Amino acid sequence: AEAAGSPARRSAQTALATILDALVRLLAPVLTFTCEEVWQFMSEPARGGAVSVQLAGWPEIDVPAERADELRAAYSAVLEAREAVTAALEAERAAGTIGKSQEASVAIVAPPLLAVHLDARGAAVLAEAFIVSSVAVSASDDAEAVTVVVTRSDGAKCARCWNHRSDVGADAAVPDLCGRCASVIAEAG
Repeated sequence: AEAAGSPARRSAQTALATILDALVRLLAPVLTFTCEEVWQFMSEPARGGAVSVQLAGWPEIDVPAERADELRAAYSAVLEAREAVTAALEAERAAGTIGKSQEASVAIVAPPLLAVHLDARGAAVLAEAFIVSSVAVSASDDAEAVTVVVTRSDGAKCARCWNHRSDVGADAAVPDLCGRCASVIAEAG
């Protein structure tokens, strides 16, 4: 949903290209013909000069051990919170409070260390990861596990991204769009 040249979109494309490169190499011994066909459709620079996936070798990951441990800790926190958020969303869906997860605003109360990892990601990134309208994180010394409170978002639905945001209609030129989508359309237009 981002603009063509935005750093977020470019970063996502780079991550997807890296994942594709690793997966096609790892699956090549099992799915020989399929992986070869995928390899031939990849761009020349992405293939790194190898004419066949069978000649490409195994993917190499160059992440220092201390950085890998740091990333594991940070994303295990996000995954733990996501599991709690998903369970709370399902309960609210069953109760009829919300329909789609994008209609929800989520408040997370977490143990301090977990809250630090979540805050480091930022509310907007967490909202995208949890597929909700908004996320608020707070730390509590009393919290032993993640607690999630789901409420119905008071924002209107954006016609482009379908998220419920309070800034939908702020730009008179595009009254059905949220601020993020309106800026993307303006940049593309």
